[in-house]
Amino acid sequence: MNVKLACFTMSFFNALLGIGTERTYAIELVADAAWRVYRLWSILALGLARVTPGKATSLAFAVTTHGDPHGRVSLSFPFNAPGYLIEPALVDHGTAFDVVRCPIADYFRGEAAIDLCSASWCNLDYALAELTHEKLVRTKTLVRGDDRCDFRLNDEKTSPSRPHTRQE
Repeated sequence: MNVKLACFTMSFFNALLGIGTERTYAIELVADAAWRVYRLWSILALGLARVTPGKATSLAFAVTTHGDPHGRVSLSFPFNAPGYLIEPALVDHGTAFDVVRCPIADYFRGEAAIDLCSASWCNLDYALAELTHEKLVRTKTLVRGDDRCDFRLNDEKTSPSRPHTRQE
């Protein structure tokens, strides 16, 4: 499903370029449209998560179990296996995991549209974190050629002041 949405993203982008829209502005328009869809979807996902006892949700798709000493995280549909693979990452506070396989990153790298992926898919994670009152710090992304996308989330109220690391 997400790869189909990525294809739609690419088609919309190509249509904008085809009518003469400047690349940077086309990326901005696509990212804004993607956020409208992502925001609605995430509000629904977060609402469903609130009625699931013993579970917490970060970014509207990362599910953790309250009190789990091992910090296990699973990804919910449509960000789950087999398309996406994650590895747990242990931190003192907050939620941490690494995405080691992302079909969206693979698709956009194949389309030579790394900048589009970063702006219209990857950067949306920062806004999703804000919806759950979290701060996302990410220093690596698969689409940019790293071996993983590292997700480090802390509650904005209790986390030390650290700048967002955004992929431009």
